[in-house]
Amino acid sequence: LLSSLSLGHNVFGASGIQAVVQGLGEAPLKSLFIKNTGLQGAEDEALSKLSASICAHLGQLSELRMDENDLTCNEDALAPLCKLRYLRTLSLGKNRLSKVPALIGTMLTLRHLLLFSNQLVELPSSLCLITGLEVLDVHKNMITHLPSNLGKLASLKKLDLSENKITE
Repeated sequence: LLSSLSLGHNVFGASGIQAVVQGLGEAPLKSLFIKNTGLQGAEDEALSKLSASICAHLGQLSELRMDENDLTCNEDALAPLCKLRYLRTLSLGKNRLSKVPALIGTMLTLRHLLLFSNQLVELPSSLCLITGLEVLDVHKNMITHLPSNLGKLASLKKLDLSENKITE
């Protein structure tokens, strides 16, 4: 059975990837790589539908990588991904995101969160509810301050805050 799917470096766009995801039916996919797949400029509604489709059809995902897509969407467009209850790795690096959904704090199985090379100015305090998080990579952003409860991430082994604008 198919357990890993890479669609990288194609120009699917949001609706094309959504069609592939729906075509998989209830495949027990564990890893989905949609790196550099023509999502740049996609409307928030299209990305929200894609996120909801991934959640509805690929509920067993443990790894989702959406790097290098120049995503500029509102954080609500990615919020449906927070319903992926088995996700251990979420990578949204090399996009142009300015916010992370506050619902990220509900992703309690998450172990690796990679948000490097975006335009984030802050991290939601709800992130600190993911006490099992082991890797948090937010280098190359515009973060000015950290959540006061960051110390609650007791399992954290790697924290990369380099190349930000942290003042406190």
